[in-house]
This record gives sequence, structure tokens and C-alpha cells, in this order.
Amino acid sequence: MLSDQDQTLLDTLLAKKADGIALKPKEKSKLNTLLKEQSQSSTQETRSSEQNESPVKANVFGSVDGGPVSTYKIKPTSVRFVQAERDVLTRRANDLKANSLGLIIERLGSVSQVNETKLIRAAVLALADMTDEQVIEYIKKVQRNMVGR
Repeated sequence: MLSDQDQTLLDTLLAKKADGIALKPKEKSKLNTLLKEQSQSSTQETRSSEQNESPVKANVFGSVDGGPVSTYKIKPTSVRFVQAERDVLTRRANDLKANSLGLIIERLGSVSQVNETKLIRAAVLALADMTDEQVIEYIKKVQRNMVGR
């Protein structure tokens, strides 16, 4: 919120500009500064009133337990994929879209729901259904991919 003095100066400069009077460089600068301050204060007021009106909705996704889990409290894990793994993700997503389009739309609602992020999360959930031997074999394959053999 602008002070009374700043508001008066802003009104004076806007009136000059509206009357077609050329503003000096210092006046132009001050006008721009005051307009920016006014816009920022009104934006902050709007944000604070919006925050008071509606509660924040958390971004959630399905957890292993079946209940929603908020993603904004989860620590992100950085994973770097080798190109072969990225190719597998892309190829698998394209195969799903080509071979099971009806099933995707029926169960997920949209083709856009099949993407790399969701494929990775689905793979994490699939780990729970795998035997220890299967998981160890896939870890062995991953090691070979990382070394380039």
C-alpha cells in the first residue's frame, strides 16, 4: 500500500501524463516505480484474501497402502536414467497407447495419463508383487546397463 505522499505524487504524475505534458526522466522513473509498488501491493492484498477464502489443496497420488499421500511433504529422489532406460520408458508408453488404447481410456480416463512419471511409479508398485529372485535379476540387468555391457 502506498503512503499518502506517494499516492499524491502518483496522482500528480498520472495527471501530467494524461494532459500530454512531457515527463522528465526522473519523473518517468518515479512514476514507473510507484506504479510497480501499487501493483505489487494490490497483488499481495488479492493473494492474502484468496488464501483466507479457500484452503490449500494438496497434490496427492495413490500410495502403496491405497490412501492418498501428499506429494509436497515427500523428499524428492533424484534418479538419472541412462539413454537405454529412457528408450524403454518411451517405447513402453507408446506400446501401451498403441495396443491398449480402449483400456487406457476406460480405466485412466485419458491417453495423457500414460507418461514416463506414471510408468516409473507403476514400476515401483510392481516391485511389491515381485519375488526377491526377480528383483535381484532386474538389479543385475540394471548394473549391466550402467556399465554399458
